[in-house]
Amino acid sequence: ISLGLFLSVVCTEDAPFLDLETVERDARGTLLGGMMSRGVHRSCAGWPRGTLPDDFKRPVRSDVPVLLVSGAVDPVTAPHLAAGAAEHLPNSLHVVVDGTSHGDWTPGCVEGLLVALVESGSVEGLDADCVAEVDRPRFRD
Repeated sequence: ISLGLFLSVVCTEDAPFLDLETVERDARGTLLGGMMSRGVHRSCAGWPRGTLPDDFKRPVRSDVPVLLVSGAVDPVTAPHLAAGAAEHLPNSLHVVVDGTSHGDWTPGCVEGLLVALVESGSVEGLDADCVAEVDRPRFRD
């Protein structure tokens, strides 16, 4: 992902809501601490940003079929966030894949679920039990 694109989005949609004191408190004792948030905060200090509509934080509500895929160990878009989104998407299916994280788009059978959604235009009948068989990716040196 382009760093410029990342900063343009994050500096508009996330950084204005960052409270570094809260970040430092919540990150105390973790491996990286608040390093990422501090870096974003510093980068956004001079980065151009867009404006957000007043309803930006209001949940999206839609009846279109939606497949929400979460990695169980995703620190960025944790499964509880997708579960919250699903509350406003009545025609959705939320699948949590153990041992996966942010950016692992199609582990195991997830690609087949995506294809089935596109082909059928519905989440009805999608069998997501297959995600229980997804093995945690091996650590690479």
